[in-house]
Amino acid sequence: MRPVPERVYELLNRKSMIGPDKPQHEINIEGYTFSPYLLDPTDWTVYRTFVNTSRGFGNICETMDGRAIAAYVEGNAVKVAFAPNVAGILNGTEVFDYANATTIKSSESTAHFQVSVNLIDGQLHMAISQESPKPIKAEYWRDSNGWGTDFAKVSDITTNNGSTPTGRERYCPITTIHKLGNGNFALCAPTLANDDVRSRVRAHYSTNNGESWTTGAVVPLGLGSHIGYSFSKTLCVIGENEFFGYWLSSSAEKWIAHWTNSGAAYSKLSFDYVAWTGAATIVGEGESRKAYMVFIDQANNYQFRAFELKQEYDVDDVNSYRSIGNFDFLVELSPGIYYYDVGLLLTPRNLIGFTSEDTRIRGAGSIVTRDTAEIKAKSISISRNKGMASNLSVSFDNKGGVASPDKVGALNKILWPNQQINIRQGYGVNLVGTFTGLIDRSSVRSFPQEIGVSARDMLKVALDQTITTVTGNRVVEYNEQNIEDIFVSLCSMAGLTVGEVQETGMSMSHTFSWESYMDAFSLLCDISNFIVTCDEEGNIDFKYNTVRQPTHDQSVVLDDDGAVQPWYDLEQSPAVIDSEIVQDSAETTTYEKGVDYEFEYSPVRVRRIDGGGIGDGDTVFINYIYPAHVFQEGKDLIRVGLDIDDSGLYRQVIVHGQDGDGNIIEATADYVDADEYDLPIDKVLKIDAHDADTQGKCQAIADRAEYNIRSKARTVQFAAVAIPWLQIGDCVQVVESSAGMAE
Repeated sequence: MRPVPERVYELLNRKSMIGPDKPQHEINIEGYTFSPYLLDPTDWTVYRTFVNTSRGFGNICETMDGRAIAAYVEGNAVKVAFAPNVAGILNGTEVFDYANATTIKSSESTAHFQVSVNLIDGQLHMAISQESPKPIKAEYWRDSNGWGTDFAKVSDITTNNGSTPTGRERYCPITTIHKLGNGNFALCAPTLANDDVRSRVRAHYSTNNGESWTTGAVVPLGLGSHIGYSFSKTLCVIGENEFFGYWLSSSAEKWIAHWTNSGAAYSKLSFDYVAWTGAATIVGEGESRKAYMVFIDQANNYQFRAFELKQEYDVDDVNSYRSIGNFDFLVELSPGIYYYDVGLLLTPRNLIGFTSEDTRIRGAGSIVTRDTAEIKAKSISISRNKGMASNLSVSFDNKGGVASPDKVGALNKILWPNQQINIRQGYGVNLVGTFTGLIDRSSVRSFPQEIGVSARDMLKVALDQTITTVTGNRVVEYNEQNIEDIFVSLCSMAGLTVGEVQETGMSMSHTFSWESYMDAFSLLCDISNFIVTCDEEGNIDFKYNTVRQPTHDQSVVLDDDGAVQPWYDLEQSPAVIDSEIVQDSAETTTYEKGVDYEFEYSPVRVRRIDGGGIGDGDTVFINYIYPAHVFQEGKDLIRVGLDIDDSGLYRQVIVHGQDGDGNIIEATADYVDADEYDLPIDKVLKIDAHDADTQGKCQAIADRAEYNIRSKARTVQFAAVAIPWLQIGDCVQVVESSAGMAE
C-alpha cells in the first residue's frame, strides 16, 4: 500500500483538480532524455519567508512524492517539517506543519547546529554540522525512499574539523550534498584552525554512497579583519569530479573556491564583481544544459539577483563563472537583504534561490519543467492485472512526423520495441509511479497524425524468454528446494529485479526443460497458490494471494470503568467487516467475537465482554483490514455494478499428489460459505499437483485454494476518479446508496 497524499484527498473533496492541480503525467523512455529546463527564466515567485520564528540555518527541498520538506535548526535541535508541495511554499499558499515536525538530532546544551537536505537518486540526503562543544563535527543522514519519514544516521563525515576560538559564534555553512559526475558524493563543511579566528571551509567526499567519507582540501576564507562568514549553501557541480562555491564578502575578497579530484584538491579563483555571497547551479542534461547564478549584490544596495550564463560559455569550465560579464541579468528577486548563506537548489519541479540565517529561511523560485515539444502523450491507459503482465497503451501526438521511430534525429528508434518506458501520474505536483515495462509495438498513423505505443510490464521478459543458464543450458533441475528460492533463481537467470518475496513454507523438486520463465512461474503459483506480479517500478513480486492488505496492528489495554466495559477507539477506520483477529498479548490465544469481545467497524472500536476470555485490564493484540481508499457516491465514484455469481465457487477442494513410491496422496478443504450460496454437494474443484509429494504439501495447496475461492462470490465493477497510488492487492471500499448495494 502507498498512502495517498493528503493534498490529493483535499482536491477530491473539493472536486478541484483543475489549473495547477489538474491531472498530470511524466513519461521517461530509455534512450531519450526529457531534460529539465526553466519554463521562463525571468519568471520567479515573490521573495518571501519559507521558514520563520527562530528556525533557520537550513534549506527547503522536495520529497519523492512531491511534498515540500524544510530542514532547519530550532533551539538546540535539528528538525524537519513538511508542506503539501514546494509550489505552495514558493507562492505563499502553503505553510510548513511545524506542529508535527520531526526532531532529527538534539542537544541539551548549545550545539550550534547547521543542516542541509537534498534529493538525490530517490533518497533525501542530509548533512548536519555541530560546532559546539569542540571540535566541529559533521554527520551524514538519509532516508530510505525520499519521503523524509525515516531519516537515520549513516556515517560520520568528520569528528574533528577544528576547534572553535573563544567567543566565535558564526561559521561557514554546511552545504547540501551533491552527486558528482563520477558517482561520488561531495559537500563542504565548516572548519577552523585552532589559532585563527578566520573561517574555513573543507570539502569531504564519499566513494561508497556515504558509508564513509574522505577529508578533502580546505579553503581559508577571510582576510585581515574579514573573518569570512559567507559561502555558498549549495555547490555547483561541473565535469566529472569538480565543484565550486562563491565567497564574495568584500571588495578585497571575491573568490570562487574550486575543488577538483572529488574535493581532494582546490584552487582559489578570482571573481570580478563585488557581492556578499552567491551560488550557481546547472539545469538540464546534455547539450541543453544552462547555468544560473544568484547572489546578494553589494554594489546595488544588496539586492538579491538572478543571472543566466550566456550561451557561448561552457557550463563545465569553471572559468566561465569568474566574470559577471559572462552572465545575463534575469530578475531582481529582493531589494536590500544582507544574509550570510545563499543557495541555488534544483528540485524536480522548481529552481529555488534562497538565503538562510539563524532565524529564518527565505527565497524565491522558478518553475522547472520536463515537457518537450517533440513528444507529448495525448492519452494513457494502464491495465493492471493480478498474476499476469500489465498492459500500457499510450497515444503520442506526431504532427509533422517528429516522433516517427524511423526518422533520423534524436527520436530515432526511441518509440521502438523493447525500449523501457516509465510512467508517473497524479494531480499537480503529486505524482507517483504507475508503470514500468517494455514497448511491444509502435503504430504510426497519418490521420490523425499520432503514434500508438503498446507495452507490457517487466513480466514481458518472463513471457518472451526460454529458461537458460549462463552456460546456455535450457534444462534446469531443482532438487527439494524452497519454492521461493526457485523463483528468485529463475528471476536472476531472466535478468529480472526481485521485489517482495514471501515464504511459501513449501519445497519441491522439478526439472524445467525448454519452458518460458512465465510457464515456470505459473507452475510455482499453482503449487503454492501464490501470485506473481510486477510492481509500478518494474520489480517482480512473489507473494501469497491474500486480501489482507493493508492491515493495521494495535495493542489495547481493555480496562473496565467500574462495572462498565467501555468502548476503546482504534486508530484506522473504517475496518472490513469480520476481518479482525483479536489475540492475547503473546499472540497465542485467539478470542471469539460475541463471546470474548464486541467489535464495531465504523468508527472502529472494541470492548471486552464480561465473563469472556478477556479479563479486566488485559492487553489484547488486534489486527484488522482497513481500506486503502474509500470510493464514495457523490465524491469520486462515477458508477458501480455488483455481481453475485457461483460459477467460480466450489463446495470442496480435492488435491491429488504423489509420493516417491508413486502412491496417490489426497487432501481436502471445504469452502466455508458453501451453504450460504446453496452449492451442490458434488460441485468439487480437483487439483492434480504432481510435484506435491507429501500430505502436508497437498493440504497446503487445498487450504490456499479454498481461501482463494472466498473472493469470487461477489465482484464489483466500478468507474471512479483515478487514484494512481492504489496497487494490486489493496483493499478498497465502495460505498453507494442509490441502488441498495451493500458496501
